[in-house]
Amino acid sequence: MKKTHKVKKKISANNRVYVKKWTGWLVILLSLAGIGISLYLYSLHVDLLKGEIKGGFLCGAADNAFGGCHSVASSSYSSMMGIPLAALGAMFFSTLALLGLGGIIFLRDCGQAFFRWAFLLAVSGLAFDLYLAHAMIFKIGAVCWLCTATYVVNLAIVITLLRSVWTEPKPQAPLRAIFPGARGASGPDRYYRDVIKGILIGAVLLTSVVGFAGSQFISKTLSGNDRELLAKIKESFLKQNPTFIDVTDRPFLGPAEAKLTVIEFSDFMCPHCSKGSDYLKLAQSVNHDAFRLVFLHFPLDKACNPKLTSNVHPGACLLAEASACANEQGEFWQYHDIAFETKGKISRSVVVGIASDLKLDLEDFGSCLDSGRGRKVVMEDINTAINAGVVSTPILYINGRKLNGVPKPWVLNEILEFSEENIATPR
Repeated sequence: MKKTHKVKKKISANNRVYVKKWTGWLVILLSLAGIGISLYLYSLHVDLLKGEIKGGFLCGAADNAFGGCHSVASSSYSSMMGIPLAALGAMFFSTLALLGLGGIIFLRDCGQAFFRWAFLLAVSGLAFDLYLAHAMIFKIGAVCWLCTATYVVNLAIVITLLRSVWTEPKPQAPLRAIFPGARGASGPDRYYRDVIKGILIGAVLLTSVVGFAGSQFISKTLSGNDRELLAKIKESFLKQNPTFIDVTDRPFLGPAEAKLTVIEFSDFMCPHCSKGSDYLKLAQSVNHDAFRLVFLHFPLDKACNPKLTSNVHPGACLLAEASACANEQGEFWQYHDIAFETKGKISRSVVVGIASDLKLDLEDFGSCLDSGRGRKVVMEDINTAINAGVVSTPILYINGRKLNGVPKPWVLNEILEFSEENIATPR
């Protein structure tokens, strides 16, 4: 009986070792997944600092990703103490991976201390994840599925470690056991154990220092000039006398009673306008009901723009007129998005093809073009632009204050927040 009892006890001990090893490897694998997702999100953050909107397979194309990853990445909740949260996430999961590795290496000694540290860190991270999820849904009003994936990975790590920590036999190795000299086997191998512990702790510290310093350096390098530009824009807005622009019956997005009105003078064939349009859509997805975006035409095409001395974008007038006709059928913004993507020579068949894709009434659409109703709207917009002093595109008027071009998403968001607090609506 005693022998059987000893065998069972031995089997039980071996089983615990197996479970511990399985726990450690699973923590490492999950942490590596978290690192990969965090680094991808960090790349999106860096792209936005450079003024690039890249979704790819994981976040969707630029024209349909504004409800998720990019909205979150361009919001004020994407950084903490000047450090992108994606970079902090990569450091967080790297630390968990190193603690999991320590748990495996010191499996029969103080491995449980490493697992307990990992568990405490993961639980703290989970609490922070809940705060971020609340901000994402209720403050930003968007869902970043890749961000959510990191929360799920961290939850999986907590669950993985919970059983190991909960069933840990007594006496427990103290938490300080992970540090060199605090605990180790007696004899000549103690020195080597302390060396390994030192390497693991050093790797955690090195990852944190490099992550903090590196991400701050990159952020400051990419945003330094833009911060100077932002300060000048704010100063200019406070000094400018507001220009009143009548936008009655013009297409807009956002609430009509919004505190901010952003008027965009644009040209469908202008590459800078196309990028600016993406920035404005992204700003809307972040700021929601904070501003009303109004679109006015200023095509750089001599066919309808008398202000021009050279024909910069032949065909831009026809695209603009057709969009005004699409607006008669309530499809301006859908037409707007396709028009910016249209390349090559613009002809009547091209604009009718866009209308057909949008399933517009082609008879009414053609009638609008033939009667000149579309051109009348475009000419009115051009005259409005000339009276306001517009000579190029894109140009924004934010509550009557002129802004040349459309700045990068994070700069634009700060300008809108500043304007909402400090710039009154012109009357």
